Amino acid sequence: MISEKILLHPEKGYTKRIIFIIILIIFIALFFVSLYIEIKGIQRVIIDFWIILFICIFDFCTIINCRNVLITIEPNEAIVYEYHGKYIGTVKETGYFYFSQYGKIHKISLKTEEFNGNKIKVCERDWNPVELGIIVNYKVEDTAKAIFNVL
Repeated sequence: MISEKILLHPEKGYTKRIIFIIILIIFIALFFVSLYIEIKGIQRVIIDFWIILFICIFDFCTIINCRNVLITIEPNEAIVYEYHGKYIGTVKETGYFYFSQYGKIHKISLKTEEFNGNKIKVCERDWNPVELGIIVNYKVEDTAKAIFNVL
């Protein structure tokens, strides 16, 4: 039976964000250097056009792959983290976190939700019409059970 596991020390995302910004700046700078080399037709350059272009493509792919792994968790929100189909844990604290790009992230609201059902008219035993309605209030307490449909 799956029960909720709280991840005590999830990896903070601020250092990863700085690294990604540096990679993006290097990508842009190398792209313009490679264009300059190609336009001027410089033959005696230490770094060839194709090497710079390869580095730019690699940097761009790194940025594209890592854009979804920096997650902001708001108040009254939780993240359920699943890695290759295995439940790893839950993060309930607010902040900015880094998760592996190969895992699956489920965001869950921990607020009290309200569901209003439609009113229906039914008749009593004495054939008097009565209107019935329903309002359901619920709150997620165990995030693992909520995601994996465990009763």
